Amino acid sequence: MQDIGTFYLYLKDSDGKRVCFYKGSIMDHVEPNQKLRWVEMEPDLAIGKVVDHYKAGIVSFRFAI
Repeated sequence: MQDIGTFYLYLKDSDGKRVCFYKGSIMDHVEPNQKLRWVEMEPDLAIGKVVDHYKAGIVSFRFAI
């Protein structure tokens, strides 16, 4: 199977600005019965609202293509 790219999961603040993100490979999500996955978000340093990595957050999600 050929790699078809990446996807981004964003965490927004109350103003709608993307303050944290997770970058994942689509190839990790092609199985139809995905298990719940916990990931560490990365701060978006271009916005600068979250600077420290440990404050970016941890989220869980289930995503299948």
